[in-house]
Amino acid sequence: MKILSVDEMKEADTRTIEELGIPSQLLMERAGLSVVQVMIEEIPDLFKLNVVVLCGRGNNGGDGLVVARELLRKGSRVTVVLVGEPRSEESASNLTWYRRLGGKVIVPENIEDLKDTIVEAPVLVDAVFGIGFRGNLGDEYRKLFEYANMSRAFKVAVDIPSGVNADTGEMDFAVHCDVTVTFGAPKLGHVLPPGRFACGRLKVADIGIPEEYMTSSRYLITASKVRALVPPRYPDSHKGTYGSVLVVAGSHEYSGAPLLTVLGALATGVGLVYALVPEGVNFVLTSRAPEVIALPVPGKHHNPEGLRLLDGIEHRIKAVVVGPGLGRHEETLKFIMGLFERFKDRAFVVDADALNLLAEVGTVLELSDAVFTPHPGEFARLTGMNVSEVKNNYRVAEAYALDNGVNVLLKGPTTIITNGRESWFNITGNSALAKGGAGDVLSGLIGGFAAQGLDTLTASVVSTFLHGRCADVADVNPRTFRVSSIAEILSKVMNELNL
Repeated sequence: MKILSVDEMKEADTRTIEELGIPSQLLMERAGLSVVQVMIEEIPDLFKLNVVVLCGRGNNGGDGLVVARELLRKGSRVTVVLVGEPRSEESASNLTWYRRLGGKVIVPENIEDLKDTIVEAPVLVDAVFGIGFRGNLGDEYRKLFEYANMSRAFKVAVDIPSGVNADTGEMDFAVHCDVTVTFGAPKLGHVLPPGRFACGRLKVADIGIPEEYMTSSRYLITASKVRALVPPRYPDSHKGTYGSVLVVAGSHEYSGAPLLTVLGALATGVGLVYALVPEGVNFVLTSRAPEVIALPVPGKHHNPEGLRLLDGIEHRIKAVVVGPGLGRHEETLKFIMGLFERFKDRAFVVDADALNLLAEVGTVLELSDAVFTPHPGEFARLTGMNVSEVKNNYRVAEAYALDNGVNVLLKGPTTIITNGRESWFNITGNSALAKGGAGDVLSGLIGGFAAQGLDTLTASVVSTFLHGRCADVADVNPRTFRVSSIAEILSKVMNELNL
């Protein structure tokens, strides 16, 4: 599913009006009616309830006036709070038609006079700003939205909650809604935090804008997309059919990281999992995952001696996962540089301390297919920027991917996966994954799917969705969720998707 920027959405609107000749008034009518349809589906006895519709000056307010008119016509008791006179002819016409039906309109002189009207409403429709909002709110709007958020009403946003930047998800203060009805396609602000969490459930309505007019290189990862991408299983197959992955991870300080990575890889159905780990850590792996082929490196952390242990198996390796729990020793840096050189024609998943070590030396790698999987702190170190500058920042991720010839998987509540030319946004998952080790499992999943023939961009798209979905369907509270259970829950998710 495409995700559009504000400019891309406006271009699609303009083309629909100018090239197809569909009047903007008709698009506004369809938008408003689609909101009413969602309200009918979501709110029992809607037409017996009082509804307050907050309408701004722009076309978003015009959409809200269509909602108000249609609800009034069907029997709801409707009050429109008009925050400024309509600026467009279409919106002004809808205000006239609503008034001709006897609709109640409040034009407040003092926002504080609206408190009871808003707070006591059983249903509230937010049609103040829409996707054109930028910057910070004035005091009056902040007070208005404060009353809206105080209300226990069922809240519906028209297009996007007012106060949310539709291009970035940033917000100073916004209306928090139960459901948001947007038009044509999701916008970036619907999927990026913190605006994403003001939207409630997101509904996308078709109002007649042709698919080909909505041009974008950014997409939302959906279950149907993942179902189409996961490599098949064959009845006439063997372990060699499904590839081999090498996990390079761990140190004496971090013996659990390689185990979590291995468990993730095994859960993908990969044929063989090799694990290169410091001596002693191999027993941690084989005691919990006897399927793994553990190769112990002499010493307490990885060093160039470990490369010789790969002499007999090098030809079997299809994908390499490197980084979880490595530590940041000088010898380890020399080792991973040798590893990159030796396997530069294979798929690479570069995570955790491998990224931190690369950030220290500023090395640009020449790998045929690699994904870097940083959390915001690691990505800040890689880019030399502040965490606040890179967090949820798809533009920085896209630029870094293009400049360095790698894929980037920027972790977060919304994970961004990009090669710089196309980007994928994942919104599965919850706070259950906000724990140490969750990223190690994800790296294992990506490596396992890459070993089965997916490129690392595709493997990242598939893995991130499945990883998050495991947290969504878990039968335990997010507080008590253990990331080591992801591999077991994955079976439930795969059955759910008929994989």
